[in-house]
Order: sequence, then structure tokens, then C-alpha cells
Amino acid sequence: MEKPFVSILTITYNHELFIAQAIDSFLMQETDFDFEIVIGEDCSTDNTRKIIEEYQKTHPKKIRLLPSNKNLGIEANFYRTTQACNGKYIAICDGDDYWIDKNKLQLQVDFLEKNKDYGTVATLKKDFLQSESKFREKLDTINKEIKTLQFKYFLFNSYLTPVTVMFKNTLVKEYSKLYIENKDKLTFLDYSLWMYFSLKEKVGVLNKYTGVYRVLTESASHFRKNKSWVLDKKFYKDIIFYKENYPNIDKELMDKAIYSRAIKYYINACVAKDKKACLEFVQIFKNNKDYCRYALLKISLVITKFIGFAHFIEKINVRLNKKLLKNVDTYFS
Repeated sequence: MEKPFVSILTITYNHELFIAQAIDSFLMQETDFDFEIVIGEDCSTDNTRKIIEEYQKTHPKKIRLLPSNKNLGIEANFYRTTQACNGKYIAICDGDDYWIDKNKLQLQVDFLEKNKDYGTVATLKKDFLQSESKFREKLDTINKEIKTLQFKYFLFNSYLTPVTVMFKNTLVKEYSKLYIENKDKLTFLDYSLWMYFSLKEKVGVLNKYTGVYRVLTESASHFRKNKSWVLDKKFYKDIIFYKENYPNIDKELMDKAIYSRAIKYYINACVAKDKKACLEFVQIFKNNKDYCRYALLKISLVITKFIGFAHFIEKINVRLNKKLLKNVDTYFS
């Protein structure tokens, strides 16, 4: 194959039940350009790699398998797989998700080729509840053909669902360099990319359903334990980096984002016994005159059994007070 125009990037671990459906949805794509399928297989303990190898035998020029002889973890696996992509554009789909529109790649390429000021384009998706074997009834919606997301959206909202996203390879190469130079301050996860991309070029969302995000139980998912402090801390670290290294970003906006993240993360940080982070959050709450959370966290640091009560009060707080995000641009309308 000549240099592909698009690289489909997939990272996978123990997805033997799902990986075939993902690959089939890639192979069904109808395009007027060549594309490659680059799969970062992270030392699965099931038959995931074997299934990919069978597909590779019948599509040797289309599928590139990147095996690993040890488990790298999501961040390292994602990084190495992005570096192996040769296309002008990269489209992401995790090994347990899949596409439902045969024109997905063509649609997004046409958009990016026509709209040069956009570096990233996503679409809408449907959620499949694996444990219930059904789709979630409530669908994501937007009220226009194209929704443009600003940097501030990603400060307050963690996600564009990877199964829907395509972006310029040049952007990920830029971020890779920044990441290597600041490994102790930045992370290499999809959310990290969205933040950086939105600073550099426009991010668009097309009003079309092209993919399915598979909602797995926490024990079944290798990637989506995003409520754990491990990932929370990474996301928080990224925001701190932008505040400290991009002085042109509105300081008040950054402070609001940091306060918002402290609210979302402090319970998990407390459960994880990350005293340094908790003390930082204590100061943030004090600075924002949030004396309720200030007290909850201070007591929880001394009396471990109090964390459960703090969590209960936090749930009530969230329901009663959404003023922090009131004026922030949102994804869905």
C-alpha cells in the first residue's frame, strides 16, 4: 500500500468478544482514499491477538498489528500507536467499540479537507449497555449541523468519545513533542489531545451518528475506570500545566476550571489517600469560600470513616448547585 490518507488507530486489551466487530466496521468503510488499520495490542491474556492475526492474514496490506510482550497500560500503548500512524488524518476507535456508518471516514475527511481551519472533527454516538444488551434510550443531540467546541469546553468537560473522532496527524506530532519535553507535567490520553488540539485549531462535531460506545461494567473494562483517582489526577495535572505555561489563557477561566475539577475529584483523592492533592484541594476550596467542602475534606483527612458521609453530602451539593458551569459552553443542547 502507498502511504495511506487515513490511519485508523485502535488500542485493545482483552477484547476477544468485541475486536472482530470493531475490525469489521473498519473494513466496511467506503472511501475514495486508502486507509490503514493500526492496532496497538497490549499483551492480552485472552484470544484478542489471535483474532487480530487471523484478520491480518486476509488483509496483510491493510492491517498493521503492534503487539507487546508486556502490558504497557493505556497511556504508553496509546502513545506508541499514535507514533506508528502514517496517514494525514487519524481516526480512533477502541477495540471494544465499533462504527455503524460505512461513510464515516469519507464524511470526516471531506469535512476536514473543506474546512482547513478545523483540526479535529467528531460525530455523535450511541451507547450500548453491554450488561443489559440494549442501547441507551437517551441519545446525544446537537441543535445544528456542525457544533464548534472551544478550549473552555474541554476545561470543564473531559470527553469527546474517541469512537467518533478524527484529527490531523500533524497535531498529534506537535503534542507528542510537547509531551516528551514535559512528561512529568502532561499525560498522553485522548482527553489530553482534545485540550491541546482545541488550543491550536477548531474542533467540530457533526450532527450524525457514526459509532457505538460500548458501556462495560467496571470490572470488564480495561480503559474506562475514569472515576478512579489514577485518571482523575492525570486530567487535573493537564489543566495545571496549561495554567502555568499558557499565560494568554484567561486566568479567571483557568481558576474556575481548577475549582470545578477539585469538586469532581476530591472524594476520589481522599479515598486514594493522596494527602498532597487533598491539601491542595483544601486550599482551593478555601480560596473559593467553599467552606462546606473545605470542612468535609479537612475532617475526612483526619477521620477516614467520614469519607462516606462526605460523599453523600457531595451528591446533594451537586444536585443543588450547578452555578459553576452555568455560563460554560456545553456540547449538547
